[in-house]
Amino acid sequence: MQDDAVFADFSIGKGGGLHLVRISFDGYGCCEPGVPLPELDPWSSALLLAADKRDDCSSPELSRALSSYFLNNKTLLWEDALLAYDLIPAAIE
Repeated sequence: MQDDAVFADFSIGKGGGLHLVRISFDGYGCCEPGVPLPELDPWSSALLLAADKRDDCSSPELSRALSSYFLNNKTLLWEDALLAYDLIPAAIE
């Protein structure tokens, strides 16, 4: 993701959906949440699996799904790194 500056590792959860295990950011390091993150919804999991199979994670639909997932879990991830790499939207003040 993000021109090979961000790498996210997902695993298949007990419910059959994907969940983030760790995410690495150039310039920040590797973030491993202290607790298991919730699974992506079935549609987003299928979208990510299909993108991985095609070796193409550049679709706008996948970007929106992952951004939503990262935003929902930002308190367990590195919010500053997510913002720096435009993986979540900046808060509107």
